[in-house]
Order: sequence, then C-alpha cells, then structure tokens
Amino acid sequence: MPVKPISNMIMFSREFANPKGPSAPEYLEHHASFDGPLGSPIGNSTEISPALRQRGCIGPANDNAIGATRRLAAPNTSCSAKSAESVLSDWFYAKMDQRRNYALIGSILASSTIFTILTFILQLSLFHPFKSFADGVLSFFSLRWTILIITHSALVAVLCYIWNFLMLKVEGNNRLSKYERGNWVIFFCIASCEVLLNMIFWCSCLVGWGTTDSVFSAYVFMVLVSCKISYDQLFNSSFRLTQPLKEVNIKADLYSMMEIRSDPLYRKAALSCLRAYKRAVWIYILLTAMFPLSLWNLLNYRLLFVYIIMAFRQQVGFAVAYRLNRIFLTQNIEFPMPLTYTMKDPTEEELRNISLALYSNDFTIQFFAFWDLKKLSSCDAARRVSIYGLSQPGGHPRNWNQISRACMDAVKRATLRIDDQNKDIRLKDIRELSEHIVLDSSAAREGNLEIDRNAMMLPPDLRLSMHRESARLRREYAISGRRFHYIRSFPLVAKIEKLVLNIVDWFAEKKKVVTDFEADRAHCAIDCLRSLVQFSVKEDRYGVVQKDLDKVFACLLELYNVSDANIRAKRLNSTHLPVADSVRNFNQGLLKLQNGTSAAITRLAAQFKVHLPALNLSQHLRDTLQQVI
Repeated sequence: MPVKPISNMIMFSREFANPKGPSAPEYLEHHASFDGPLGSPIGNSTEISPALRQRGCIGPANDNAIGATRRLAAPNTSCSAKSAESVLSDWFYAKMDQRRNYALIGSILASSTIFTILTFILQLSLFHPFKSFADGVLSFFSLRWTILIITHSALVAVLCYIWNFLMLKVEGNNRLSKYERGNWVIFFCIASCEVLLNMIFWCSCLVGWGTTDSVFSAYVFMVLVSCKISYDQLFNSSFRLTQPLKEVNIKADLYSMMEIRSDPLYRKAALSCLRAYKRAVWIYILLTAMFPLSLWNLLNYRLLFVYIIMAFRQQVGFAVAYRLNRIFLTQNIEFPMPLTYTMKDPTEEELRNISLALYSNDFTIQFFAFWDLKKLSSCDAARRVSIYGLSQPGGHPRNWNQISRACMDAVKRATLRIDDQNKDIRLKDIRELSEHIVLDSSAAREGNLEIDRNAMMLPPDLRLSMHRESARLRREYAISGRRFHYIRSFPLVAKIEKLVLNIVDWFAEKKKVVTDFEADRAHCAIDCLRSLVQFSVKEDRYGVVQKDLDKVFACLLELYNVSDANIRAKRLNSTHLPVADSVRNFNQGLLKLQNGTSAAITRLAAQFKVHLPALNLSQHLRDTLQQVI
C-alpha cells in the first residue's frame, strides 16, 4: 500500500490563521518538546496519536515509513488554504452557473414570445382582418421565420452572456461609471446586438413598407432609437446584485411577472420607451440639419407606430430578461456551518463552510456568505449553536472569533474609508480659509507668531526651523489671497469663475466615500453582530460573546463617530440649508450605515444596560454612547 504524504493526512486547526493564536512555527516548537509515546506526530517521535487514526489514514503498517522520514517542517498552510479556497470556489460557481443557465433559457423563451406576439400584431390589418390573421399564422411555419427566430435567440443569448458575466456583479456601485472605457465597449456590444434584433424585427413584419427615398432615413432613426434605449438601460439601471427586501421563491416571482395588470414592469417599460423615443426625435431633427435625412419618417403614422412597437419590444425584452437574471442569481445559498472540533481529513462539505467563505477573496462568495450569516443570525437557532460552541480539543471559541472578526473587519474597512474622506474635507476647508487670510506687517515677523504646543518639547534649532517654515507658508497664502481676492472682486470674473466651476463639477467623476457594495457589506455585518450578540444572552452557554462586548461596542461607536462627522460636514441632515435630493441619493450608503449603526447600538445598549459601566471604552466613546442612547 503506497504511503500518503503526511501533509495530506493531517488537517491542522484553523487556529493557525488566527492572529491571536500561536503561529505554525511556535506550534511546532511547543510540541517538539514532548517525548512521550502520545506526543505530536510533528515532532521527532515515531508514535502516532490514536486520535489521528480514527479514519484509518494512518495505521500501524505505516509507522515505520513515517518514522523513517526526517523531522517535518512547518505545515504549508498557504497550500491548504488555497485548496480549501478552490474547493469552495468550484462548489459555489457550479451552483451559480446552473442558475445562469436557467436564466438564459428563461430569457430566450420570454424574448422569443414577446418577439412573436408583437410581430403578429404588426402583421394584422384593420381592412383585411381575416386574411391578415391567416397570413400571420402561416408565416410562422415558413423557413424564413425559422431563420429569423434562431438568429433572434442567438443574439438574446449573447446579450444574456454580457449581462451575466460582465455587468451583474456584487462589487462596485449601483450605477456603472461613464468614465470607464470598458463600460463604453460593453455599450457598443449591447447597442450592436439591439440594432441587429431590431433589424430582424424589421425584416419579419415590414416587407414593402415605406418608399425607396426614405429607407435610409428610416434605418438611421431606428439606430438612434436603439442606441438611446441601450444607453438608458446601461447607465441608468442597477446591475449590482443586492439582497432582496423580501425573499420569495422563484415560482412566486415568475407568476407575478405574468400578471400584466398588477406588475409595474410593463408600464415602466412603456414610459421608458416613450421618453427614449422623444429624445431620439430631437437628435434626429438636429442630424437633418447636417445630413440629407428625410423628415417624412416623423410624419408617417405607420412608421411611427412601428417605431414605438420596436422600442417597446427592446425595452420589455430587456426588462424581462434583466428581472429573470436577478430572480435566479439572487437566491440565497446556504453554507455549511463550521465544526467545533478539528478533522484531520475533512471532506469537501466541511471545507466549504461559512467561516472560509467570509474570508474569501472573491467578493461574490463573500456577499452570499454575509447574506447567509445575516439570515441564520436572526432566524435560525439550530445553526447558531456551532457559533457559540467551543472547539474540541482546546476549548477555544474559534467559530465565534472567526465570524466576529470577519464582521468587525468589514465595519472597520468602512470606518477607515469614511475617516480618510473626513481628513480630506478638513484639509480642503483649511485651504479655502487660507485663501482669504490677510496678514499685517507685524504678523509676518517671527516674534509675533504663536508657538505651537506640539513643538514646545523640540530642540531649539528644530523649533526655530519649524517657525520659519510656518511663517513662510502664511506669507505665501497671504500674498496669493490678496491677488485672487482683488481679481474676484469684479462681478464678471466672479460669474465666469462660478460657471467654469459648475461645468467642471458637472463633467468630473464623483466618487463615493464608500461604494455601495462596501456599505451593504458593512450594514450586513452590523446586523449580524447585533443579532448574534442579542441572542447570546439565552443561547451562549460559555459566555464567549460577553467577553467581546467592549470590542463590538468600540467598533460600532467608531463607525458612528466618523459617519456622523462626515454627514455633518456635508450637511446631509441640515434643516436650515437642506441639500438637493441628488446629493442625498449619492450619499445613501453613508446614511444607511449611520442609521444601521445607531439602531444596533441602541438595541445592544438596551439589552446590556447593566453591563455598560464595566465596558473597557475610552471616554470619547462613552460620551458617544450616551449621546446615541
């Protein structure tokens, strides 16, 4: 029987990855000192612990081969982590690919059905109703219709591939940026596919319509309508996968889509295609002044009706396919819970647990892991048992440490992002104030400068050089302030400056302090921490959560402090000088974080009101806690 490598037979505890636990070299050095027959197999001993023979991977026949090997070095934890990550990724994306296939089939069937119904409607005639009805039905059995429907299905499949693999993601913001070149490449691909789909729709029902002189103009206007709708679909729709407000099964969502009267999807699609058609008309009128295009297309009621039906087909086809993809892709995935004991030869199901998914480098896996953690932390007591349990052997709260650390890391990332922007805002305010500083002649002398408190303990030479540098900067700010203040005193210059600044601000890319994905991840982590800490009062038998109460409160209070400072600096909640709705919508993630943090702190403070004085918090955080509650 061939001897298996010892690294494949022993799976070390995840405490090696715990920053608070011993590292791998320290673990080996500690266990190398035991010389008894039950010592660790990692040391010089040739005896194997009976606990490591529970699955038959190491038997008495292999003791000599193992004893002949030299002393093993530290285990390759990176390789084991990589294999576990690959197992998790393969299992996760196998489920996602299956859902994408279902969404693809549903999108093709729905788009083909809409295409067939609208084509049949355009072939009907009020003057010859029976003959046009019979001709329309017979046209569906022709070779020409078969080629058109196959081509239509292939183009819809290409569009679904672009949506699934290039656009529908969990990271980033809700809206795609217009400043990235890749998004414009995607727009060109989508617009090309939509133009080809409209050409197929045109060929299926508009044979012999229109005059020869206006055919080119009709195609140009069709391309304008298709491109305008594609632009609105790409840059005005949210392609970020998010948690639904209310989880329902797939059948309920599909049945609601079939209810045309009650579902607002079709009404919104009709209004969107009318708005896009109106804007395309203005663009077409401008093009007629530069190119020899005919205005007859805007007056021909038959072509006008066809254009509206064509725009409606494109808008409804996108809305139905987009909703089907979101229905299938945003279904919750349940991850296995981590075991409370260490397995030397874990199975694939034990490797792809929720603890590993929370630390995954893949944002999609991380998103679904936090979603599943939020669900179990609020309404699944059976799965919460392993989180509050102690590891065996050892008796350490390994599962709680891993899950709480993942949640607090997500909150701290958002805290650092907001704190960095707060520093930038303060620096910008200082620069704006420095432009209006006017110093007199006496203030420019070093003797009249106020000594900085931070420089009091410095050596005299270093302190003098600091004073000189401060005086030089103040003089430069004063001189520049006088020059620009004199120029800005003219009304015309002030208006031009304001106009230029507004134009630059309009075209400049506005970056959010935290992306929508980071805000949702932090908000989900806050809800998970709050639920787990609240339920620990009755379910935590070992008190592992109560030991970390001060860490949880400190993490939440720091986020509340920086978010509140950022909101005050931007005047988002100001009643005297209210900001525009667009500004509030742009900072919606920040407001969501502050509201979620405030609610979590209030509930936890009410739950542990007696233990609040015993928390190890700084005076600043205690003042914030009293302010919130």
